[in-house]
Amino acid sequence: MRKIILVGGGGYIGTRLIEHMEREAVDWISGFDLGVFGAKVPDQLLIRDIADVPDRVFKGTVVVYLASFHREPDGTAHQELWREAYDKLMVREPARIARCCHQLIYVSSMRAVTNRESLYGETKARAERVLLALPRTRQVRFGTIWGDMNKRLPNRPNTAVNYALTRGRFTGDLWEAYTTHMDDAIDWLYEAALTASSPVHSPDEQIVSDIVNIVDL
Repeated sequence: MRKIILVGGGGYIGTRLIEHMEREAVDWISGFDLGVFGAKVPDQLLIRDIADVPDRVFKGTVVVYLASFHREPDGTAHQELWREAYDKLMVREPARIARCCHQLIYVSSMRAVTNRESLYGETKARAERVLLALPRTRQVRFGTIWGDMNKRLPNRPNTAVNYALTRGRFTGDLWEAYTTHMDDAIDWLYEAALTASSPVHSPDEQIVSDIVNIVDL
């Protein structure tokens, strides 16, 4: 079995994915996390910069790239700093890793198709274009994650859905109507990583680049 590396392994999705893999006795994983959200990240996962991890670490591995699943910056202050940070974390680093690893599984967002005018959505859309041009990359778009420890529908998507039901059309930003349950996100990522890590089911010549949407209907 190929080694699985989680980039963003200390975050909201990453910690639950690791727990799921450990319950299923998948003991050939490791992870990295920048700790940018202030959550308590285990010392063995914490790094200062993903660019500091050399190419050789990713060679021949299956990489689940969760670090690009970020929220929109608040307000318009420091837009150029945000732009550089987003470009590095969402585009340049996953592209570098994709050229080294056996397969990259990149977690994107529905905003890449529904809200491209924002800095976040524009960067997501650009990352998707760059990664689709590279071999052996899989991309998955999630809506707003809900469920698990956060047992509620997010208020903004819930409001958008209610408007759609009562008025017969969506109002406001369409991305707000897309949600993804945590269980569905974890199940998809687990199966994708497990399949890619098996040389029996995923020889190099059979891995193609694609994009999958995992959203509640």
